[in-house]
Amino acid sequence: MLYGWMFPYARTIFFSFVAEQVTPGSTKDRENNSHKSLGELKVSIKIRLLHLFVVLNISLGLLYTRSCLTWAEAPETPRIIFVSFRGETSDIYAMNPDGGEESNLTRHALSDRDPVWAPNGEQILFSSDRHDQVFDLFVMDADGTNIRKVFKNTAVRRNPTWSPDGHMIAYWRENDQAIYTATINGTEEKHLALTGEDGGYPKWSPNGIEIAYIFSRKPPVGTNEIRIINLQTNTQRTFLPEEPLLMYSMAWSPDGDEIAFCWINLDVWKNPELLIGGFFNKAAIYTARPNGGLPQKVVDDSELSLRSLTWVPHGDHLVYGKGGQLFKINLNTLTETQLTHDGRNLRPDWFDPAALSVESNAELLTTLWGKLKQK
Repeated sequence: MLYGWMFPYARTIFFSFVAEQVTPGSTKDRENNSHKSLGELKVSIKIRLLHLFVVLNISLGLLYTRSCLTWAEAPETPRIIFVSFRGETSDIYAMNPDGGEESNLTRHALSDRDPVWAPNGEQILFSSDRHDQVFDLFVMDADGTNIRKVFKNTAVRRNPTWSPDGHMIAYWRENDQAIYTATINGTEEKHLALTGEDGGYPKWSPNGIEIAYIFSRKPPVGTNEIRIINLQTNTQRTFLPEEPLLMYSMAWSPDGDEIAFCWINLDVWKNPELLIGGFFNKAAIYTARPNGGLPQKVVDDSELSLRSLTWVPHGDHLVYGKGGQLFKINLNTLTETQLTHDGRNLRPDWFDPAALSVESNAELLTTLWGKLKQK
């Protein structure tokens, strides 16, 4: 450690200075020294003492930092974070994959929402109106401690997502209804794409090359479509462009080969009388390849509202909100399991330490962001 050599170094400075002042030396040296002015000697002493003071203060600072600093640690077992309304405001909770061991991570008088795990599981990015009652982005350690604001300037920022290497984030800004990217330190903020008033919800692809998001068209068209931005070419395409564009809430599969999304039933769209009670209550969950193909229904149409889904890191389950509670479904057996029972819950995100993939994408993303900064 750096501080390990600081004190010996300071001691050396001090004693070398003392020795220099008292060592007799040769006759010629004594004669030369006798001609030194008192002012020169004072300057020499001040310089040495200043040097000593700086070294000692750095040493003490490092010791204090080491004694007070605690490093963020990822959970040792899989955990799901989610938003729960159990009163007048919302908090961020965590639980096991079976719904057990729930814990409230934020416990704040104002609202905390939109939680997403950092790729390495050490931090959680979320939005909150705890600062000036404006929803902006915050980050905290995995256990809910060390909460800090991401950006120095305050603006309405929601629906964050991490880049796979954990260095960048994407999110929605309300002022111009657009997707932005920035570093996790709140610098290099960059406009990416317009979304419309009800759009947003960006999701970074596992390979770091693309970001999917919801684009909302105003009435009379009034539809939502999923668009995908290629960050290397700065081009966009519409996901399933030939289908009725009534899509919302999507998630990438861990390998990036599929997108899961909520989709309004086509028969409902053809029969407006079926929309009584809200068209979100007539949705189903589908999966399809990002470049097209026949959508596959996973969760059938339901009278219960389907919301906010996430793909489990090992790829064989989806977690989603339905009727105010969270469920998971096995994609192999289509067996559905209810995870929560209290309050109103949504926005799940799953972290599994056994599925870490940061290292595999680090080189790709370093190259990618080097190119983006040059544009």
